[in-house]
Amino acid sequence: MIYLIRHGKSEDLITSDYDRKLTLEGRKELEDNFKEFKEKFKSDNFKVYCSPYTRARQTAEIFSSIFDCDYEILDQLSFGNSGYDKIINILDDDCDYILIGHQPYISDAIYKMTGRDVPVKRGSIHRVK
Repeated sequence: MIYLIRHGKSEDLITSDYDRKLTLEGRKELEDNFKEFKEKFKSDNFKVYCSPYTRARQTAEIFSSIFDCDYEILDQLSFGNSGYDKIINILDDDCDYILIGHQPYISDAIYKMTGRDVPVKRGSIHRVK
């Protein structure tokens, strides 16, 4: 399975989009979402990848602390890389994947893979394959 997660609520753009951090509200919502997801997620064999942007890395840190796992930064999940569906198509079937990134790329990948146009809210989790 592959799960696409949009980063949590973040600060307004002040100087650098790359450096925008999660808000306290965003952190709390992610913690709640990930704890609930952990109750349903039964895989023991999974990998976590995230965009290098600060808010995505912080989202991955929260996920990793709840799931007691590591994560890797994948530049292809950053802004300007609209090929999420291509990344997904080259992943092995030997484990599950958690990909943490941004809009509009997540909804675009979901549409390309499933034909469904789904809303992708901050902190949402979408199973696509």
